[in-house]
Amino acid sequence: MRWLFTTSAWRAVFGAAALALVVLGGCASAGVDLRVANVSLGAATDVGVTIIFSLEATTESSDQIPLRDVKYSLNINGARVFSGVRSAEAAVSPRESSTIRLPVAATWKALGVPDREALEAARLKHRFEAAVQFVPPDIFRKALFTTGLRKPVARVVDEGTLVFAPPGDTSAAHSARRNAGDGGASQPDSP
Repeated sequence: MRWLFTTSAWRAVFGAAALALVVLGGCASAGVDLRVANVSLGAATDVGVTIIFSLEATTESSDQIPLRDVKYSLNINGARVFSGVRSAEAAVSPRESSTIRLPVAATWKALGVPDREALEAARLKHRFEAAVQFVPPDIFRKALFTTGLRKPVARVVDEGTLVFAPPGDTSAAHSARRNAGDGGASQPDSP
């Protein structure tokens, strides 16, 4: 027990603690950045339409980062018209981007228009939110992810006005013109 009170024992303890902090601090890897790259109209029926939000995911990491579940929702004129969860079915490679297509099914009534033609003439005030869970590339955070203690998430919010192009407008090819307040910028969770 006498060794507990020696200077060299305390140096060893503090040295080990400092080394652990350096090693674990170095585990803070880059996360995933998201942005809404495109919004387009999908299939339409007499009941409603599918709106497809395409997210672009990138990373500063030198390792590939697998993407997992995506939770997302769409509000039109302040009212929730859709919320869902789906698999991202993607991974983000270094110096590349991955696209995640997220379909939103909405009824004409929820959108406040009677049909596709009226939708193409409408201006819809929207707020789209998505949270993508990802597996961190470093060993320590990957272990926390695997055990369920820490599940990192990248978030994106896109809000503004959606204006869909009519069928004759070939310049937009049915893509929405967005006047987004924040440009659909990424909001990653803190590590």
